[in-house]
Amino acid sequence: MVGLSYNDSVVLLIIFNGSGVPARIAAGYLADRYFGALNTFVPLFILNAILAFSWLGVSGGASLYAYVAIYGLTQSALQALLPTCISSLTPDVRKTGVRFGMAWSVMSFAGLTGPPIGGALLRTDHGSWMPAQVWAGVSMLLGAALVTAARMSRFGLQKVKC
Repeated sequence: MVGLSYNDSVVLLIIFNGSGVPARIAAGYLADRYFGALNTFVPLFILNAILAFSWLGVSGGASLYAYVAIYGLTQSALQALLPTCISSLTPDVRKTGVRFGMAWSVMSFAGLTGPPIGGALLRTDHGSWMPAQVWAGVSMLLGAALVTAARMSRFGLQKVKC
């Protein structure tokens, strides 16, 4: 992948966040009206994993802008449903705050360890993004598996709006 200028990286960030606005609204609507938060969250997680692996095929230029717009849609939808999914996994409403605190405490380790892991992965293949791209996809698949296991543990195999 070709290096980007500062201005190009800012434009990509704006596209990423801007494309996600309708997805945040749509994901909440679909989860509320039709499927339930967890039943919407799991396919979105799997779609994000597929898109993370498809980052391997992005070579720059127009394909990078298109990829960022599409990934921004799915990633924003996933982020919008996270709090709802945490609360739907909590059977006792009085413990919701504790569950939120526990979830965000565990997720804080990603912010703490992500940059060093990313830097180490970039150094392994002489600056190639491929190891980091594969790590992103594998991490998303692992997340999808864990959320699926949580859904199965809480609601079983029954078809419920959860």
